[in-house]
Amino acid sequence: MALTSTRTQWEYRLEALNLNPVDIDFDDPDELNRLGAEGWELVGVQPNPTEGASPFLCIFKRPVRD
Repeated sequence: MALTSTRTQWEYRLEALNLNPVDIDFDDPDELNRLGAEGWELVGVQPNPTEGASPFLCIFKRPVRD
């Protein structure tokens, strides 16, 4: 019997969100809740290299929808 494998395809999104590095508190948790309701999962945070922008880039992913 042959086994079939399905590989999840992902889509990614970058969002510049304000984050307080002292207590890891987002300025707008409603924005995170909205993204979560759309199926986005926060998978990484990195410093934003864009001067004058929000200090962090948040990386989200979700399965590609058919």
